[in-house]
Amino acid sequence: MTAEDPAAVLIDCIRDMPDGHVRALAAAIGEYSQVSDAARRRVLDVVAHPGYRQVANRVLDLWASVPSCSGSSIALALATGIGIRQLEEQGESVDIVATGPASAHVSVRQTRAVLLELIGRATRELIIVSYAAYRVSELVDAIGDAQNRGVTVRLVLETTADSGGTLSRDAIEAFDRLRERVETYIWPLDQRPAGSRLHAKTVVADDEWAFVTSANLTGHALDQNLEIGVLLRGGTVPGRLGNHFRALIARGTLKRSH
Repeated sequence: MTAEDPAAVLIDCIRDMPDGHVRALAAAIGEYSQVSDAARRRVLDVVAHPGYRQVANRVLDLWASVPSCSGSSIALALATGIGIRQLEEQGESVDIVATGPASAHVSVRQTRAVLLELIGRATRELIIVSYAAYRVSELVDAIGDAQNRGVTVRLVLETTADSGGTLSRDAIEAFDRLRERVETYIWPLDQRPAGSRLHAKTVVADDEWAFVTSANLTGHALDQNLEIGVLLRGGTVPGRLGNHFRALIARGTLKRSH
């Protein structure tokens, strides 16, 4: 009997094989009530690619390890998994945000404009993370407007002390006007390996939108530098990213700055 987790085997199958192959696999398995030599031959016949046959064999071994489970049950589980993934993908979009020189392959969509769009869309929560921040008065105004709408705003920023002197000014200084209105967090030295930097640059809005970028919150980075980012809407990634930072706050890795 296999010691593998049944759910993990089926999830790996759905993740590692194209939908059409998984459907063919499910249809073949569904023809049989139990695993047999004939069932194995039939199932493997519909999976032509050698790499996919390895995945199919894991599913067959799982099926064989649970004699009470019918082929139709395995087929239904695979079909359900595909359906759930397709529903998630239908609501998910990924786009490139590129500041700086353009090409025929990636149109320039200014980082500043995307940040302002996300801040403007937020209705519940904004998580904004940056290493450096300087001369971003337009963003400060937008964040203030979001806070006025009742949005919880959490800024995770680097400090000169925690950066080991590589940062010339505390990033929070760019948001002085908002200090009493938003939550600010730092990654203190006692919570990080020696020499580490808070170098992430990302924005999460309502766990529905996420922007991960190379750009700091500085005038040059938002408008002039060659910066690349990815904007994600829908799906599971924005929520997972938001949960990541909330977990770091909850366990004290990121600490409230006063």
